[in-house]
Amino acid sequence: MEEKKNSSPSISRIFLLIIVPLVLLLSKMKTLVSIYVILVVLILVYEKRLIIKAKFITLHNEWMKLKKLDYYHITDDDKNNDIEKRKNALSLLQGIIGVPMFIFVFIFPAVHYLAQKIFGESIILILLDSVFRIVFLSLVFGFIFAGIIRIIYKYTTVVYVLVPIAGFYIFLFTYKYIPPAFTSLNLIVYFAIVWILYWIWSMVCPVHILRQLNSRTVLFSSIFTIFLAILSQVFPEVFMRRFSDSNNTTLNIEDIKNSTEISDDLKSLILENDRFIEVVHYFYERDALSRIHSFTTMLVTALTVSFVLGGLVVVIKINKYKKEAKKLYRSFIKDNSIIDYPALIRCAAYGGEEYENLILNHPLMSGLVLKEEFGCDIPNTGKNQIY
Repeated sequence: MEEKKNSSPSISRIFLLIIVPLVLLLSKMKTLVSIYVILVVLILVYEKRLIIKAKFITLHNEWMKLKKLDYYHITDDDKNNDIEKRKNALSLLQGIIGVPMFIFVFIFPAVHYLAQKIFGESIILILLDSVFRIVFLSLVFGFIFAGIIRIIYKYTTVVYVLVPIAGFYIFLFTYKYIPPAFTSLNLIVYFAIVWILYWIWSMVCPVHILRQLNSRTVLFSSIFTIFLAILSQVFPEVFMRRFSDSNNTTLNIEDIKNSTEISDDLKSLILENDRFIEVVHYFYERDALSRIHSFTTMLVTALTVSFVLGGLVVVIKINKYKKEAKKLYRSFIKDNSIIDYPALIRCAAYGGEEYENLILNHPLMSGLVLKEEFGCDIPNTGKNQIY
């Protein structure tokens, strides 16, 4: 009996959402279909209003807890609890954004049709369409951006490495707007794009994630610099070897003989002097090798400087928060009465492992931390979350 009760609402909803509008549409009652769709969607939203409101309240509460570092625990070595809660909050945000996106997909065609029937092709219809499109695109952007931040939290190092590539694709869209007289600014424009991307990336990353990444970036930058240096020497040689082995030479005797663009006198001059063809081949190969060297040098320079910029952005943000941690810790030492757990958490989050050790080595501070964090649910993933 319960299964029948549970299945009947779903069947009725399918009937209301799909079959009825389809029948009306086939009957060419477009106005009635538009009104019906708007009413059904509004009724469904009204029915789910309490669930939607609860999700908004949950998201707000979670955001406030994350902002106050409620999930940041000094005894959580890799800060997995804080990272997991951030990813869950972003997943909840995507779910909330998905509701109005769903509503807009169904309501927009209906509202557009009714507005067209009432106002015709007037400025009101244009404004209404513009507002709908702006709101919908904003929702889509928010949904995608929340997903990107989740990826950043899960694969921080991977995203850090891919930022210069993303910057290059953005640069391709701006490249055509740079006047030919200012082509020397190409690298500057590219570096500016990469800097902005790294700055945005650092803004969405909590400082403790950046701090864990910072130790990896030094090793990665060193390995990558060595790899690029080797590549810049090996790639041109490999290219020229394959170029020389191929049949796409500069001058071919058969092509010269069959050419209609070269005079007979010039043909005989070229064919009678084998050294002339060899010299042309030599200079052509040197020119190709020079172009390859220029390309690889520019590529190495662009990537190396990009990662230097990324590392600089990370260091600037870490140092900024470290100064705040220094102020807090010195205030603790000067006046023990102002020591409380939230202040210790802020100091540890801003200053990192160095200040966590200072706090844990201080009897009063460590006692307060161990008391507050006793029994905290800290997930043990068995590995660092920063990939």
